[in-house]
Amino acid sequence: FPCKTYGSGITQPLTGEKFYVRSDCPFNFITFTHDKVDVIVTLTRGKSGLISRAVINVNNAKISLENGHIIVEDQSVSVPYNDMYRHIFQYGIYTKMKSKVLPGPMSHFVMLLALRFFIPFIPYTLFCGIQC
Repeated sequence: FPCKTYGSGITQPLTGEKFYVRSDCPFNFITFTHDKVDVIVTLTRGKSGLISRAVINVNNAKISLENGHIIVEDQSVSVPYNDMYRHIFQYGIYTKMKSKVLPGPMSHFVMLLALRFFIPFIPYTLFCGIQC
């Protein structure tokens, strides 16, 4: 199972069991280390329960998704965006991100994570997993 969250608080971890989270406090949605690269995804839900902010941190290189904006290291950016660590680009109606720090198929982890995320007010599913 991939882990995912959707709606106003439904969360499904890697075990596949679903549960409901109702809080407007930031929480770590997923954390892992692969080949000495640390990945932490922190989510915050608004008063409505919908995701209002996500922070994707890959080896301390931070991207925030908030109110339909992409913020890289505290600077608002537009797509396409390239730097030493990540590539953010339009993919049809979606915006994707690929990490240049994660090796091989793991580089697609954050890309899949951002797949449905750049819609204002973000009432959509957020997936985490590996897309090959």
